[in-house]
Amino acid sequence: MRGRLLSISLALWLGLMAVAGAHHLWLIGEPHMTGTVPTAFRLEARTGNEFPETEVAIQPARIERSQVIGPTGPVSDVHWQALQDRSVAEVRLEAPGAYWVTMELRPRFIALSAQEFNEYLKHEGLTAILELRRKLGLLDRAAHELYAKYAKALLVVRPTEGDLGGPAVAAVITKPVGLKIEIVPQGVPQLGTELPIQVLFEGQPVGPLQVFAGAEGAGPAAVFSTDARGRVRIPLNRPGRWNVRTIHMIHLKEPLQWEDRTVEWISYWATLTMEVSS
Repeated sequence: MRGRLLSISLALWLGLMAVAGAHHLWLIGEPHMTGTVPTAFRLEARTGNEFPETEVAIQPARIERSQVIGPTGPVSDVHWQALQDRSVAEVRLEAPGAYWVTMELRPRFIALSAQEFNEYLKHEGLTAILELRRKLGLLDRAAHELYAKYAKALLVVRPTEGDLGGPAVAAVITKPVGLKIEIVPQGVPQLGTELPIQVLFEGQPVGPLQVFAGAEGAGPAAVFSTDARGRVRIPLNRPGRWNVRTIHMIHLKEPLQWEDRTVEWISYWATLTMEVSS
């Protein structure tokens, strides 16, 4: 009996880790996300359970769109190559300024048992969805979910002489890039300050949501709660590469048919990565 319970617990844990670990996507510049013009950035698309771990490469066929976006709009497409546990690309930037690199992945379907889905909601801070399942009497019902990922990374290129224009940089950093869901800084990231952010879904504020944020090497991410308009302030208390992530999940009152499957839940995953200079 004990062995059977251990087997069930192990299967549940492995299922949860497969869901949680595979979902988090972040784009980073390796080893840095800032440079001096002209500069070539090595980019990595990583998936893992804790930033910036990686376990699985993103296959190019799964990428809906990936771009470099600058002060005047899209600069170029980004072409990725899948390696063993990560995908890589190179972007060369000739002009100083701030740039966003984006990646949009095609939706995927997943079916989970009731217990797996409930545990996954707890793990990802989706307490409002868990409470909704309780109110609707769905806690004992399996879940069929469609999920999509949207990632953006901030690259900063400084001139060889003089200072980088503050207003021009701020204009790029604080402007939405048009992803279905995205985390938008409301200021320029600076060490020792609180960075205000806002989460947008289809161009409109969305909240309240749970937001996870943390610096590379600082341990598990801290958890923050946005207000009804998706706003919260993130203390930037450590130099280095940072990740901010959140999830917006929707319950469909009328199930959706997707590739001959029935979907009752849709989730949208957003990440923002940046480098905070000392």
